[in-house]
Amino acid sequence: MGLGAESAAAWQRTAVTSTRSSIIVRSELSVTDAKALMTREHVRHLLVTEGDQLVGLVTDRDIRLNLASPATSLSVWEIEPRGIA
Repeated sequence: MGLGAESAAAWQRTAVTSTRSSIIVRSELSVTDAKALMTREHVRHLLVTEGDQLVGLVTDRDIRLNLASPATSLSVWEIEPRGIA
């Protein structure tokens, strides 16, 4: 479900040149922590990385649809963020 190389490059340029600062998180971040971060920073999207590689995007909708309970141990990567190929 990844983007093609050209699309991924364009997406990365857009993220870098957006008017707001992008928030980058590691793929191991828990969904609960991601939700708290989005709330605190008033953002609706998080860029997800593994090491120094951009691997996806998680939205507030992704989290709402996958946060079944406050005790969940899911990471942001386990909720199938929009991938970058």
